[in-house]
Amino acid sequence: MSEHQRRVSGAPAQPKPFRPLRFVAVFVALYAALHALYFAVPDRVLRQVVHYYAIVAPSAGLIKLAAPQEPVRALAGTLESPQASLSIVRGCDGAGVAFLLAAAVLAYPARRRRKLLGVAGALALAYLLNQLRVVGLYFVAAYRHDWFDLLHNFVIPTFIIVVCCVAFAWWASGSAAVQPAPARVR
Repeated sequence: MSEHQRRVSGAPAQPKPFRPLRFVAVFVALYAALHALYFAVPDRVLRQVVHYYAIVAPSAGLIKLAAPQEPVRALAGTLESPQASLSIVRGCDGAGVAFLLAAAVLAYPARRRRKLLGVAGALALAYLLNQLRVVGLYFVAAYRHDWFDLLHNFVIPTFIIVVCCVAFAWWASGSAAVQPAPARVR
């Protein structure tokens, strides 16, 4: 049955086979395109708009909720208090993890609806993990500064990447649109 006949008859589309090399090529292209768009955003806009409204202000609110006595305030791209100053800069805003997950979901052969749900879930997960990271790093910077470099540079990024890999594997394993590529007979 041709694709046209399938659409006319209402029969479901055949699942696309998983082709690892195609997946990697599309993933890398999408990841690079997302980063290129990200680096096209001026630093001032990123810091004063995106970082402030999407990361810093919500983080200050979470900190005040968790520790009402904490004198933290949100200033442009920075969480400020007498104990610590934590600046959110390009690359520390969770964008890289969001791009990794979104590119992986979009490159994976699945139905459009599943991809849209996967991208939405990926962005929500990346945002949530980054918010928890920022709030946690604020408290570390304020009260256990000697732990900051290890946690900021190694432990937390590794943890986030592992969580994202598990989330992607879980999402991909539930994709009904994927079948193994047919074996080639020679």
